[in-house]
Amino acid sequence: MVPLVGPTCVGKTTLAETVAKLDPDFFAITPFTTRPKRPEESPNTYRFVSNSMAQQNQINDGLANGTILQIVTHPTGYIYGTTIDDYAGAYNLLPLLSTEVAAYKAVGFLRCPIVMIVAPAAQWKLRFSQRGLAPDDAAKRVTEAIQSLQWGIAQGDAVCWVLNPNGQQISAANNIIAYARHGRRADQLAKSAAIDLLAELNQITS
Repeated sequence: MVPLVGPTCVGKTTLAETVAKLDPDFFAITPFTTRPKRPEESPNTYRFVSNSMAQQNQINDGLANGTILQIVTHPTGYIYGTTIDDYAGAYNLLPLLSTEVAAYKAVGFLRCPIVMIVAPAAQWKLRFSQRGLAPDDAAKRVTEAIQSLQWGIAQGDAVCWVLNPNGQQISAANNIIAYARHGRRADQLAKSAAIDLLAELNQITS
């Protein structure tokens, strides 16, 4: 499995889809979630299921019988998860929060090369503002972004940083492929961009 980790609005899901189009050995997993679909989201970003008690009972049953591989509860309370059948490629790409990585690594995948995705600070702030989140949700997402960047920086060489500026998805996607296949780290500016974005976010919350 290839976890794509990073703050909201860095383009993790879009990059997973782009990589899958460039290389047939890569597969973009479509997780399920109990959260509502956002107006701007593509229908194939997630499999949207209800947040009902009956649905939660089905999820618990799936965990018990092994058809659901893993679930994670987001800070907002919504559940995200994947099933065994979701892992259909040689390299399976899954956008994750930093807090979710350990749970997925514990599943026992043969390889789990972690890719940290980041965007330039000014572009990230514009993307985030265009999301139109409610104040409480926006505050949670900023906190989550800070935690993600701090976690990634603390991992040192255990992760590969990839910069995803506007209009350069193909280049970013090729960098993901190079790392997952060959361990090559082609993007020298990405970690510096992460440090810059983290400084901006810390200013927002101070």
